[in-house]
Amino acid sequence: MKDIRTRLLLSAACFFLCLSIAAPVRAGKDAIRPRPPLPVNSEKVRELNNVAKLMSRSDRLLLLDNVVSFWKLRVSIGERNPKDTSRPETFGLVENGQLSPSFVARTALQLLVMASNEGIMNFPEACDNEEDKRKLLRLFNGVPEQYRLYVPFAKLESVAQEWLGWPFDKSALPQADYFLRKEEGLFVDDVRLFESWPLYHEHGAFAQSFNLYPENDTWVMEGEVRGLYQAEGDILRVTKRDTFRLIAKKTGRHWCILSLDFNAQ
Repeated sequence: MKDIRTRLLLSAACFFLCLSIAAPVRAGKDAIRPRPPLPVNSEKVRELNNVAKLMSRSDRLLLLDNVVSFWKLRVSIGERNPKDTSRPETFGLVENGQLSPSFVARTALQLLVMASNEGIMNFPEACDNEEDKRKLLRLFNGVPEQYRLYVPFAKLESVAQEWLGWPFDKSALPQADYFLRKEEGLFVDDVRLFESWPLYHEHGAFAQSFNLYPENDTWVMEGEVRGLYQAEGDILRVTKRDTFRLIAKKTGRHWCILSLDFNAQ
């Protein structure tokens, strides 16, 4: 998972660099106006900025990276069901200090398949190494061909902890026809998986924070996510823009996500 995080952080850094040199967003009625600058002389802003320095840069980038991934899946988390219940499966309800275990299990599977193939075993035909191919043939023996990926439960536990900060419970996985449950993991039909929960945004995206401050034993991060699209002439266009508000708590090495809201612009 460390390699996954490294690549995703580098991707986020690349998007910031690309935006700094990309052509301006097209003018006209569809243009996105820049947000007014924060009042830098404000004593409150200086105080918040000084406090925010207590959070390491790597932690800030990890949280922003998480926000982008959740935004692409249209995931939100909180203690109250949102008014828009058109996609209730993408909302995680926190009750009595516990995020729904079934939501954690399903989201961890979706995140792992979306983010990287690291730790996932592909169907044998995708393997070039003969020795590895023989091992995969034994693993996939008797498994219907539409189940092209094998995901160990141990990998799902890592994803749940590193991305959501909540434990993974394999018994909480929903009854679904896009995976086959085995003793140590799942055989996944990735096509059906994403048909059941399609991406909100399939292209590149990045997030940036405008406010970051501690609140009791949690941290609050407020900012904006921008979805990018590669237009003709190597020009990056901003196609979507949403604000977000994240509440997270550091528990050991991981950040526990307690609340995440998005608001379309």
